[in-house]
Amino acid sequence: MNQRFAFVLRASGALALLLFLTGGCVSLDKYRQLEFAERNCQAERERLSGELATCQVQNRDLQNKIDEIQADLTNKNQMIRALQGDAQTAQQTMQQMVSAYEQLANSIPRPGATVALPAELDTALKEFAAKYPDMVQYDSERGVVKFGTDLLFDLGSADVRSDKMDELRELAGIITSPAAQGFDVVVVGHTDNLPIVKAATKAKFPTNWHLSAARAIGVMDELTNGGVSSERVGIMGYGEFRPAVPNTSSENRQQNRRVEVYLVPEYAVGAEASEAAEAAKVQPAAPAVEK
Repeated sequence: MNQRFAFVLRASGALALLLFLTGGCVSLDKYRQLEFAERNCQAERERLSGELATCQVQNRDLQNKIDEIQADLTNKNQMIRALQGDAQTAQQTMQQMVSAYEQLANSIPRPGATVALPAELDTALKEFAAKYPDMVQYDSERGVVKFGTDLLFDLGSADVRSDKMDELRELAGIITSPAAQGFDVVVVGHTDNLPIVKAATKAKFPTNWHLSAARAIGVMDELTNGGVSSERVGIMGYGEFRPAVPNTSSENRQQNRRVEVYLVPEYAVGAEASEAAEAAKVQPAAPAVEK
């Protein structure tokens, strides 16, 4: 385009020079031809000038778009790096939580290995499990009552089903019996390894850890409602990290969805708990504060 523009300029100059040299010696027809050619050259020059201006505007627009795309790409790269950092931090936090749970679990004595349950209590728990074989299992050696959560809770819920509350109240009656005095209760929730995907459930329980702990709390609430002293009860939630059997089939995953109720020696969890609990009984209640 620049070459054509230069050619028009040269042609116009040559035409003007020719007119100057020939002066009045040119015929009228020849003069008109030259005048017409000059007007054509002028029109072509103006057209090319317009095209050049349009191209310059288009070039600026394209450059602006390139700048916008580059800025957007830079922002997205920064977001990716930030998300990668967040993911790494979350992974480290999860590993720390797993380690903390492992340490806490190892600190809880296994009842079957440390102390035998009184015969009367052992018999009562065996009879309780035999009464509800579809939902309850009892491990006499470890002193643990296992509830299958598929019957105890609705899908994605941590609220004990209303038609299963009587079973937990019945267990509470055993725990509050004279034979069970001297034992505390640790309620432990477990899930399978399938992640929570339903949005409504995930809003309440972001991970299987949250769900397992919430279900342990649900069972604890029913036990305390049934008369078990709150001072005797604690909860834990392992999520999918303590399967009873490998999560290799739907049947196995069903076994892993469970809540376990351990009977452990009184104040076995936390050596200083006994003195602290006794001290709390004689202290006035703390004033309520907003949380």
